[in-house]
Amino acid sequence: VCAVLLQKMQEAAQHFVGEHDFRNFCKMDLTSVTNFRRRILSFTVEPCPQNSTVDPRFRMCEFTITGLAFLWHQVRCMVAVLMMVGKGLEQPAVVKQLLDIDGCAGKPHYNMASEIPVREQGETKAPARMTGTFD
Repeated sequence: VCAVLLQKMQEAAQHFVGEHDFRNFCKMDLTSVTNFRRRILSFTVEPCPQNSTVDPRFRMCEFTITGLAFLWHQVRCMVAVLMMVGKGLEQPAVVKQLLDIDGCAGKPHYNMASEIPVREQGETKAPARMTGTFD
């Protein structure tokens, strides 16, 4: 991951910190959920240490998210948008725009990040950690 794109992903991730309505960053389940407000305490994006034998096209980042509760697929949706920022397809401000429910009333279509590399630690009140491939 080049330093400039990593910096943009880190900038975008900081827009998630705080209490927000995350309806544009989850898989909607209107029969079970009526409150989409969640609090993210911290969100970091760091490059993983690279082994010299790893092809540089397959560098990895680690996303560490600490929150009090998460919606269904919320983490995968947040990471998907950060990956678009990291690929240069979106600007960091897209997170802020998607969190503005009045300005963006409908969830735009995007593919969720894969669940395969997800590792969660602890309960929802403890830090949740996610690692994934950046390609």
